[in-house]
Amino acid sequence: MTAPFSRVELEPSPRLYTLMARWSVYRRIYRLFLADLAAALPDGARLLDVGAGPGFLTDYLAALRPDLELCSLDLDHRMLHQGKEKISRLNPSPTVRVAARAEALPFPAASFNQVIATMSLHHWRRPDLGVAEILRVLKPGGRAWLYEMNRDATVRQLRGFAAQENLFFPLLFPVFRVLAWGHALGAGDFTRLFKETGVIRWRLHPAHHIFWRAELEA
Repeated sequence: MTAPFSRVELEPSPRLYTLMARWSVYRRIYRLFLADLAAALPDGARLLDVGAGPGFLTDYLAALRPDLELCSLDLDHRMLHQGKEKISRLNPSPTVRVAARAEALPFPAASFNQVIATMSLHHWRRPDLGVAEILRVLKPGGRAWLYEMNRDATVRQLRGFAAQENLFFPLLFPVFRVLAWGHALGAGDFTRLFKETGVIRWRLHPAHHIFWRAELEA
């Protein structure tokens, strides 16, 4: 299976993406996902973030849950390096950064209690292989959470997100629609992917008004 979006996308450079990831809107989105994770992870859990970009999400999670063992993985080693440079030398992050593809995770089987992927699934060239690899590295009883923007989000949901985050809806609406054109998934995309991959234990939940959270179990 190939990625749902085959059109050419103009992606920012690692340096620009790292700066964008520091913007307030990104930090707000991270905060939502962090709240989910911090409340759900057991003590001392090992977590892998696939397609982590500069790795800020796991850096923030480390501050909230210092008991966790965290690993950020991204295809672009320059992106990971940019993120590492932004961390204070006086307060280094315990997060391990690894450059590799989602379709070939460089870890033994049953290595992690939790795997997450935040808005990276739609970039994978072979999402079926990436999902298979995620299930391989999960420990028995482990879970994977795959967050993506919801291409099917209604105007009501967009208004709910704008009100929740105190954002200007007339600006949020066109920005979301533009981003959704090449960076969002519908419910049918997940259903087809998991059916073709042979995943049995999965659920799809609307999350935080404008996102999906696909949950997979090992």
